[in-house]
Amino acid sequence: IDDLHIDARRTEKARSAARHLIGSLAPSDLLFVGLTSSSTISTAGFVRDRRRALEIVESFGGLRLPDPTLEMRQTPQTFSNPLLQGMRTPGLAASEQQRGMRLEDAYEAIARIANAVREVGGRRKSLVFLTEGSSVGGSITSSASLSGDTTGAMLDALAAASVADLAIYPMNPAGLDLPTDRLIEGFTRQVDTASEGNTRGFGGREVAHEDLSNVITQFLQAKNQLRDLAALTGGVS
Repeated sequence: IDDLHIDARRTEKARSAARHLIGSLAPSDLLFVGLTSSSTISTAGFVRDRRRALEIVESFGGLRLPDPTLEMRQTPQTFSNPLLQGMRTPGLAASEQQRGMRLEDAYEAIARIANAVREVGGRRKSLVFLTEGSSVGGSITSSASLSGDTTGAMLDALAAASVADLAIYPMNPAGLDLPTDRLIEGFTRQVDTASEGNTRGFGGREVAHEDLSNVITQFLQAKNQLRDLAALTGGVS
């Protein structure tokens, strides 16, 4: 369960999906349920006992940060700094750093799972990865936007999955969502707070075409990340 990349508002949907998956397993299937926010994983963690797995499912909560553009749109405070080329949102740089670190943690969790099952033979090994994906990239096609550490963690995870013959099946608790959902979420709140006579801006901030484009780009980056994880390991997104 990639709790680092699941929106808190979709926690219960993710729990429901996890419960359904656990309930559909055969009695002989070995199971491990973990969180990307936790570093605990070993071969001994794969058991037939479903009770502990369900306890973890019921106890987790989504920790996903807003996508960068939505965070900027929903934060009313800005400051002007010519060195930073215009208006900036306080705290946004720290959030961007956290997004990179969280994505790195998610890939490292995949690598740990792959390494744990590498020596297991005679079984089909599958990782159902419950996640909404990362808006900062993380796919093979967008790896240029990532830091060296994050790109390295991504490649290490894919290599470990290949060696372990581990197929990854990303499952998005948001369902078949569209970028228009993010646009509505990110911009209608600003409409409600628009000052009278301010026809170009919403809540004092102009809606730029770049904002709309960035929301769609970040949405697609998360989708591409999950599709790459599946396609490059033999799974299905």
